Parts: sequence; structure tokens; C-alpha cells
Amino acid sequence: MGFGGELKVLVGFDAEGRIYNYSLLAHAETPGLGSKADKWFGAYSPSKGESAVRHEESRKSILGLNPGENELKVSKDGGQVDAITASTITSRAFLSAVNAAYLAYLEGESETNAVTGASHKNEPAVAPGDETANDSITKKGEDSYE
Repeated sequence: MGFGGELKVLVGFDAEGRIYNYSLLAHAETPGLGSKADKWFGAYSPSKGESAVRHEESRKSILGLNPGENELKVSKDGGQVDAITASTITSRAFLSAVNAAYLAYLEGESETNAVTGASHKNEPAVAPGDETANDSITKKGEDSYE
């Protein structure tokens, strides 16, 4: 919970669990202070010609960090991420939301995460009306498949 209320964050991870990008979907933070979380932690928009600033380049960026290796915390709490100036509570809430998103990412085998509501189903895409796409292949003999 941030200073002004709940923060909703969408986070993308690469195959190694590092943060690829994020989007702050909703918040009720103070305009001009807490609302800076949208870009402060390194989010970028390639469609606008923006490029990523990874954590190695700026301590305020979370891009490239893996919450599984080190839980994300603000430097004031002994962590590796610089908080938004004058918005430590918002910064803590934002990083907490990112950590929760990482846990949902790890639970990829389950269909829904009860804490975040994130869903994931590991199935091949099937076109509507294509009943054969999910048929299992059964081996018959050495070279014959059904």
C-alpha cells in the first residue's frame, strides 16, 4: 500500500527472471511526487524511441535486476534501489508490488495467483474449432504414431 493507496503494476521478466520492463497501471499517489514511480524506476517506451536504462547505469532503475537473487528494497532499508525523492513510502510500496509480481512469475505452473490475481496457463494456442490441436500422440510400435 502506497502513501495514497494501492499501486497496480504490470512487470515483464526475461527467461532468467530479470526485470525487462514495467508499467504502473494505477495509483492514488500525490501528483508530482508519488506519481513519479511511472518512470523513476526505469520504465521506458520503445515505441516512443526511448531506450532502457539498466540498474548498472542508474541506482534508481530496477531494469535488469532479479528479485529472486535479492529482494528489491530501497537503499534506505539496506537495498540496492534509490527511492523517489520525498516519496519513500511510495517507493517501498512499488518495490513490494514488483516483488509480488516476481512471486507470481515463479508460480507459472499454477493457473492463478491468489495474492496478485495474475494468471498463467501453459498450453499451446488453439484456433477456435480446431479439435485436433490438443489430441495426444500415442506411439504404436517403432515408427507408427496415431
